[in-house]
Amino acid sequence: MNSIFSQQIVAGNVSPVVTDWVNRVQKNGGTKPSQNTISAVNNFYHNIASTTILGKMKSVNCFVPDSLSASLTPLIKSGDNDPWTNINFVASDLTINGLQGNASNKYLNTGLLPTTIFSDDLYAGITIYSTNAATNGHTIGTNTNGYNNSFLLLNSQGSFCYFESWNAFTVGSGVITAPTGSYQGYLSGNRVSSSMAMYMAKSTLPHVQVASGTGLTSTRPNASIGVFTTSLGATDYSNDRLSFAAVHLGLTQPESSMLFNFIQSFRQQIGGGYI
Repeated sequence: MNSIFSQQIVAGNVSPVVTDWVNRVQKNGGTKPSQNTISAVNNFYHNIASTTILGKMKSVNCFVPDSLSASLTPLIKSGDNDPWTNINFVASDLTINGLQGNASNKYLNTGLLPTTIFSDDLYAGITIYSTNAATNGHTIGTNTNGYNNSFLLLNSQGSFCYFESWNAFTVGSGVITAPTGSYQGYLSGNRVSSSMAMYMAKSTLPHVQVASGTGLTSTRPNASIGVFTTSLGATDYSNDRLSFAAVHLGLTQPESSMLFNFIQSFRQQIGGGYI
């Protein structure tokens, strides 16, 4: 087994980033996460920090099961709301498998603005891990101008998954799709310059690229990224259950594959939240 995956927490080996996260969880009203959770989060952080992935992460939320406050406190943040602003979620919405929306009135406001966290080079991406087959709504992202200017990742839009990056609401102009709607597992949409790609993986599916395309140069949306919706306070609420979410610069296929392995290992140590 890769030694990265077998790291053990020893005295003095907890990352300052993880220590800060534990402190913020408590500041945000949660109890101190369990030692197993701290160990799992720490192993995950050390894993991404050992690769090029860490430098691309803008915001990472591990949706740990210890408390609602802990599940809403991002591990890595770039001007996020801290915690992510909770609209109508309650403690019973959280299980060891993640946080679930209701396709009606529950969503999170990250406070992240694409115009602030991304530059004009068009390197951008979103990654989630879903543990149930959503039947309604938009999973994560934001849009302005009636979806003519959006940045989002959807795992249940009809019979398709969607990744849109500064799109013109037309497949081939900043939109790529995969015919696998109501998808459960790891899903990552990425834009590296003008090249777009979508990747999937889970225990029964090796990491694979499922869509590609070319995006047009357009304007980044100047609206906060939502989770369990892409239209804050409006519509498109999702009933998905998420055990991981991240907003980042565009990942290459090898980077996305590594990230999946790290998330899968993390959720297995937690004891749930993986497929």
